[in-house]
Amino acid sequence: MQYTFGIDIGATTAKLGLFQLKSNSPAISGKDPDQEPSCNLLEHTTVETEGMTDPDELFPHLGLSMHVMLKSHGLSPENLAGVGIGVPGAVTDHSTVNQCVNMGWGVTDIGRSFQMITGISNIKVENDANLAALGEMWQGGGQGSSSQVFVSIGTGVGAGIVYDGKIINGAHGAAGEIGHLKVFDGWGEKCSCGGTGCLEQRVASAGIVRRAMELLKEYPQSSDILRRMAYDRLTAKDVFDAARDGDRLAAQVRKETGFYIGKALSYVSCVYDPEVYVIGGGISLAGEPLLKEIEEGFRQNAFHASVDTRFALAQLGGLAGMYGAAKVVL
Repeated sequence: MQYTFGIDIGATTAKLGLFQLKSNSPAISGKDPDQEPSCNLLEHTTVETEGMTDPDELFPHLGLSMHVMLKSHGLSPENLAGVGIGVPGAVTDHSTVNQCVNMGWGVTDIGRSFQMITGISNIKVENDANLAALGEMWQGGGQGSSSQVFVSIGTGVGAGIVYDGKIINGAHGAAGEIGHLKVFDGWGEKCSCGGTGCLEQRVASAGIVRRAMELLKEYPQSSDILRRMAYDRLTAKDVFDAARDGDRLAAQVRKETGFYIGKALSYVSCVYDPEVYVIGGGISLAGEPLLKEIEEGFRQNAFHASVDTRFALAQLGGLAGMYGAAKVVL
């Protein structure tokens, strides 16, 4: 029996999962090595990461949680095919993250650090959105496609690109950093990257709340729900929930958000023409209404050859990156 372990590190929590590969899978039994292996998620847990700006403080916590999980199933690190780790930043050599602005990390050799802590040799580090793309293609909304872009939108914006089952990292590990597409030239809050006009500043959770606040100050009577809420505690989820319940102002924010995401993806399709865009991250909880707005924004701006590109919601939720991390070491 084979096992694999996935870790998805985010700005507030890290998700850790232990997977058992099915022995009757054609890929594992050797009957069809080209077929994707199937798996069972045995257990998963979370570790708080908020405020841990020193990676050397976090890694021992992750290693301990992994060992506890393995021990509870009568396993040891020797039983693992490997450990995959996803991080919110550009990764080179499957080990080193160049910068994690949302974590406050500089250049960090995550693979080497985790090897020293756990003694496991087969460790691969990849961008979190890339791993989420791999996870969705393996066990989620992208199953059956040979090429896809997974778009993850929550506290930040990123994309994972998979072609023919392989992650596309780019020469500098920055492929998929679509949150920094300059969709709003000369406009917007200063981004964590140092630039202005970035997509992330408008469609990530803070940007959604910021836009709702702008409209509330200018058109308070157009909102029946949001204007009764405590503005200092307003969240992106509140905005989308209000839109679902008929709040006109919230619906306008949802429409704008979807339009600009779709517009940005129309740029992506001019360079990389995927079969499907899978929309994930916290924003995917807004469901089909937002997906339709994204498709509309895409079709209004896309080159004619790609207007029929398929869009789907992620199926693995917040666990997509963890699934992809487990898959990348196989």
